[in-house]
Formats: sequence, C-alpha cells, structure tokens
Amino acid sequence: MKKRKTNEQVVKSIMAFSRRGALIQPFVITALEKYSRMVVEAHQKGELRGGAFGFIDADAWADCGQEILEKLEQNGYAAKKE
Repeated sequence: MKKRKTNEQVVKSIMAFSRRGALIQPFVITALEKYSRMVVEAHQKGELRGGAFGFIDADAWADCGQEILEKLEQNGYAAKKE
C-alpha cells in the first residue's frame, strides 16, 4: 500500500508540480481567499453551524479562515475587505 502524503506534501506538490505550471499558484491563492472569505462571512452572519465535516468548532474554523485572509493581505495577495 502506498504511503499517504502529508497535507503539506500535497499542497507543495500542487503548487510546484502542476501540469499547468505556475498558473496553478494564483488559482490556489484565489481559492484560499474565496473559501476563507465565505467561511468568515457565514460565521459573522451566524450561518456557520460547524466547520469542516460538521464536527469542528465553527469559531475555530472561522478563525482559520481569518488567519489565512490576514496572511494573504499582509503579503499583498488579497485586498482587505471593509
């Protein structure tokens, strides 16, 4: 049985070894931004009932989204949303 890669290995593989080359990188960054905004906004509206798979605390899941947005914004990859 093939050993399963870690999450970090999978993300690195996606970012570094795409059949589309470097085009994959802005795709992944955009996906991170969009999903993170969706989670944070749903949480602010009280619509987030559970994080991933329904058993992760919604506050913790939304905070993960907020952290990603902050890091993207700090590095110029996302505009700060008012």
